[in-house]
Amino acid sequence: MSNLPFIVPNITTTAINVKDFGATGDGVTDDKAAIQAALDSLTGGDTLFFPEGTYRIEDATSACTLTSIDNITIYGSGATINCAFDTGSASKFLDVTTCDYFTIKDLTFDMENSSTAVTLQYCLAFYGCNHVICDNLVDLDSRDFITFQDSVGNGTGTYCSDIVVKNCTKTYPTPDKCIAQTSTNLDVLQWMTTV
Repeated sequence: MSNLPFIVPNITTTAINVKDFGATGDGVTDDKAAIQAALDSLTGGDTLFFPEGTYRIEDATSACTLTSIDNITIYGSGATINCAFDTGSASKFLDVTTCDYFTIKDLTFDMENSSTAVTLQYCLAFYGCNHVICDNLVDLDSRDFITFQDSVGNGTGTYCSDIVVKNCTKTYPTPDKCIAQTSTNLDVLQWMTTV
């Protein structure tokens, strides 16, 4: 990471396993509550791990959230987040708000909708975050992949800064955008591929 524009603080050596909070990764069970419980347990410096499996989310009432916790890493190993919304207005898998030094890597997002009535807007949404790394992520079918916005989401808050997006792939057949942003201060230092 010596070529990054910022230094990533040290993280804990022992990762927190999302399955310890009841996530099954079986591709059938709705794992949203367990994933949110794991996110709620995080404190500064923690790492959240998704082991191999498909983590299905059916609750479309809201996105999972992480707010105002710095120095967090989320990563997977053969893990897919499957957002299978049939109804509802949720437009994201994860909202990350005012979290600095945040890394998410090595995950696949399958934002399929079995009714085809709801097209998910984003996989990940960042609000007022600084020093963010998105690395080796795959988006199978969301409209937009990642969004970076100001801290309140309406253009009046603190903008995101120092962003690295690398080794990411978007495979939606008719992609709208890989990265969406409302901040003129956003600096995406490394782009992603669309296939």
